Amino acid sequence: MSGPGVPATMRAAYVERLGPPEEIRIGELPVPVPGPTDVLVAVDLVAANPVDTFVRSGRYRTLVPFPFVVGRDLVGTVAAGGPGTPFEPGELVWANSLGHDGRQGSFAQYAVVPAERCYRLPEGADPALVVALAHPAATAYLGWFVHGGLRTGEVVYVGGGAGNVGMAAISMARRAGAWVLANARPADHGRCRGSLQPRVLSATP
Repeated sequence: MSGPGVPATMRAAYVERLGPPEEIRIGELPVPVPGPTDVLVAVDLVAANPVDTFVRSGRYRTLVPFPFVVGRDLVGTVAAGGPGTPFEPGELVWANSLGHDGRQGSFAQYAVVPAERCYRLPEGADPALVVALAHPAATAYLGWFVHGGLRTGEVVYVGGGAGNVGMAAISMARRAGAWVLANARPADHGRCRGSLQPRVLSATP
C-alpha cells in the first residue's frame, strides 16, 4: 500500500554491516511498504542522537535488518496510513522509536512508523523544535514523573547536566519545585546555571 505520489525509491543513509561511521552509505533504497497498522511518513526533519551511533556501531545490541537505515527521530508528513490507523495523509507527526528492534530508521525520505509510536504535532508547534526537544524532554519526564515520583521540595541530582536530557531534567525538576544538583564540566557550568537560578544549588566538575 502506498499513497498517491509516493515514488518507488528514495534517498537514505544506511549501512550494510555494523561498524564505524565510514560504513554509512548515501544512496537509493526502495520506499518501505507500511502494514495495516503502520503509517508511511514523508520525512521532513531528523535528529541525530548518541543511541544512533551505538546501534550503528554494534555497541547497542538489537535486531538490525540490512541494508539498515540509521536514525531514530523524525518529524514528517503522513503520506499514507494503513486501514488500522487513525492517521490521514497530510498530517504532521513526530516519532522517536525507529532504528532499532527490527525497525528501519528515520534518515531517509520516507519511513514506516507503527501507528502506536506516531504522534500528531499540536497546532502551531515548531517542527524543528519538536524534533530537537521532544525526545530528551520525554526521557526526562518519564524519569522524574512516571518512574521517579518527583515531589516539590525534594533534592535531586542530574548527572551530565549540560546534555540534552540533562538540561531537560534540570528544567523540569526546577519547575516542579525541586532543588537541583547538576554535574558538568567547568565550561558547561553556566549552561546548567544560566536560566535556573535560584534553584540550582551547584554544578560540580
